[in-house]
Amino acid sequence: MEFSIPISFADLKTKQHPNDYSVSDVISARLLPTKIAELRSDLKQFEHSTVLTHFDTLYSVLCAENDQENTTLESAWSCLLKCLGKLYEALDGNCVKMADSSLRTSLSMSIYLTTEYVDRLETLSNKPTTEQIVAGKKKGKRKVESADNMSIDWTVERCKSVKCITKLMSLPVQRLWEPPVVDQNLINCIGSCCFKLLHNPVTAKLKDTKEEIFHLIGILVKRHKYSLSAAVQALESMKSFEHMASTMAECLSVITREFSFPRTAQDLIREISSLSADYLQKDSVAAKSYSVFLTEVADLMPDVLLPLISLLLPLLESDPFSLRNAMLSVLGKLITNVLTGDELNANQKKMREEFIDTLCEHVHDCHGFVRSKVLQVITSLVDSLPVTRYSEVGQLTLGRLNDRLPNVRKYALQLLTTLISHNPYGATLTDKELVETLESETSKLAELKSRAQRTLTAVISPAEIWEAMLPETVSAVEECLRENSEKLEDDSVVLESDATVDSVKEDINKLLTDCRQSKAVQLLLQSQQVFAGSELELSPSEEDHMEEEDNSQLEGNSQLILDKLKAIFLSQKVPESSAEEQTSEDGDELKELMRKQEVVVNYLRETYKFCDLIRSAMPTVCILLCSKHSSDVVESIKFVVMSVQFGVTDAMNGLASMLKLIWSEDSNIKLAVVEAFKTLYILSDSETGDVKRAPQVVASLIGLTKAFGELYGLLTSWEEMVAEFVRSEAIGSQVRAWYR
Repeated sequence: MEFSIPISFADLKTKQHPNDYSVSDVISARLLPTKIAELRSDLKQFEHSTVLTHFDTLYSVLCAENDQENTTLESAWSCLLKCLGKLYEALDGNCVKMADSSLRTSLSMSIYLTTEYVDRLETLSNKPTTEQIVAGKKKGKRKVESADNMSIDWTVERCKSVKCITKLMSLPVQRLWEPPVVDQNLINCIGSCCFKLLHNPVTAKLKDTKEEIFHLIGILVKRHKYSLSAAVQALESMKSFEHMASTMAECLSVITREFSFPRTAQDLIREISSLSADYLQKDSVAAKSYSVFLTEVADLMPDVLLPLISLLLPLLESDPFSLRNAMLSVLGKLITNVLTGDELNANQKKMREEFIDTLCEHVHDCHGFVRSKVLQVITSLVDSLPVTRYSEVGQLTLGRLNDRLPNVRKYALQLLTTLISHNPYGATLTDKELVETLESETSKLAELKSRAQRTLTAVISPAEIWEAMLPETVSAVEECLRENSEKLEDDSVVLESDATVDSVKEDINKLLTDCRQSKAVQLLLQSQQVFAGSELELSPSEEDHMEEEDNSQLEGNSQLILDKLKAIFLSQKVPESSAEEQTSEDGDELKELMRKQEVVVNYLRETYKFCDLIRSAMPTVCILLCSKHSSDVVESIKFVVMSVQFGVTDAMNGLASMLKLIWSEDSNIKLAVVEAFKTLYILSDSETGDVKRAPQVVASLIGLTKAFGELYGLLTSWEEMVAEFVRSEAIGSQVRAWYR
């Protein structure tokens, strides 16, 4: 006889197939205590057939009227747990015999009854008590168990039942079936019971019970092919229960980490990615739950999510802004948790750049909540940003300071403040100092490049250089020979009156080196009359040939001039031995110096660009200090404080605008301004004692008095600020003594 898992509880009363087990008699509630007593007695000598013998009794308890006494249900429950324990001992002792039908039937019956009892007891534990019904349902946290409903501690019993099923399913129970595959209906029955327990928010918060359920689901997906079914169940659960998004992310993390089975998480991610945009737009609750789930998975299992990110990126174009926000958070967490550090390969670096580009694109999203979210995400991964991205991100953020939504401006100011505090350029962001340093380092780089060029020229043999420039030289010679004498004289270089043969040869060599072959040919031709009889002179017969216009004669003259230029060029070059010595001395070392110097120059350029960006934000921040929204004012104050601490140019303008807020009627803004000045000029060095700190504080206060009084005309406001310091006792006796 086989026991088949029924579709509904009542189906067990009728046989679906001739060989299936069915309940022959439903025992009345009056006789149930006696039958349970018989079951308890038979458990002392447990056999495989015990569950089969008393199945109708346990089934009848669940069929009894709802107004039955709970003691009967609880007694049957305790007997059922003992049955599970005895069955585990029997299976474990026999090491699970091959295709044993009696054991298979006992296992299926026991697990099925356990899941039904758990469902009934879970429902009973959630019923309101009599006092709650009389007093009315109250909001807030409600106890799971109540003395009016149950006498057993259901929190303990629930966890115990899950442990019993977990122990049974940990055994190789598939051997009881032929072929050795557990009935999928039984697996689905167990899985559904687990998800029903997790649907209760209180159960999902109980650590021990939750971990046991996670392990049971892990065994089902690892050993019994429950992965896809679990993914579908999780998808439906998250849609119906808000807390299930975080719970399922945690469950899949346990399955991936402890069972080395990431397929379930991957299946669920694929299911979410395949949902249509219309469906997500209509069901905002489901979209919100899936958003929370994806964010949690990116935090708990970034390695599992990263290979599937291409499937999820289209969600960035979906209408529910919650999904766009979730995907932006996912990209941020992937960059922070996986794509960070100097050990990344080329593909990972490329992926990081693409993710950052995507985040930057959504800074201009049409939805204000998305713009706010992406600014928060970028703020959270500032430490993972490449150095070259700071200025780009800052420039985009600068544009959001004029956003129409206060929330966007708030997070834009927070991002700029974070960029300053986490900048990789140094503790001082002053333009003037950087300009001087940049000019100095740029000139050093130019000098190194010049040395490298000279070294490269020395390394190549003169003959190789001549061969390289020969085509251009031939063209220049032919062009000069075809020109008429008047044009030649007008365009040619002028031969100096004190020129010598050696100086002319040096000039010709320099013109050839600088790739000015036409000028070199003109200079050579001009020297024929001045230096007659010297080594520069061409033979008379050669000059006669030059006056001919025949093409063959021109070609011959061209070759003569080329030979003369080659002789001059090779005679003026550094000897090969000298070139070899220079190469051995400067070669690789000079390249390494150039590489390091280029890094320094690029770093200084990025630093100057960033400093100029922060300085350009100050006028807008000064305007936001006068905003009617308190969030704008408070965040602007924080930005100004950070700018002053890092020595940003024009930060004093922001400080002067901030000082005016001492007259603000908003107590929070006034307090923020006072605390900002305390942080900058009174409490800046908390480790220094009052005696040592007093001269510094006094010097700062005197300097600010002069600055605010003479430059900004804010002496009255500064006096009020100092009065606030005195009233709050921020200025101690030591400071007042030094001031006097």
